Amino acid sequence: MTIETLNAIKADATALRAGLLDMADKVSLVEAEGVVIPDDVDVAMDAVLVNLGTVLTWVEQAITDGAEEPEVQVMAAFLAELKAVFDKYAAVIEYVSSGYGEDMGENYGGASFYRLTVTDPINGNVETKDVVSATLTSEQLV
Repeated sequence: MTIETLNAIKADATALRAGLLDMADKVSLVEAEGVVIPDDVDVAMDAVLVNLGTVLTWVEQAITDGAEEPEVQVMAAFLAELKAVFDKYAAVIEYVSSGYGEDMGENYGGASFYRLTVTDPINGNVETKDVVSATLTSEQLV
């Protein structure tokens, strides 16, 4: 659920609550004029206001919590882990558009590709993986 959806729910619930409170005031005015209001009407109105308060409490907490979608939270965690790996191993992904690498001459039909370079800071080993594809998949990174 997006923050926009939660804000829309909050706005609707707030407007509904204001309308219910206005209606309760009108019922009280009618009652003050001598009209008998059945007890179950008072109970029902109180229950609606309490339940609407529960909805408002929930939506306000969801907004406070950041209201990120689970998929967004998973992607953020993935990107944080990927950043940690890239920081630890000085990893770089570059797009090589000529098919020959930088400053290697004209492209005569060679494919563009992604190059993943990882340097181990402990022993200085450098690993390079070229991926000729428009998208990267996990299988292509190993």
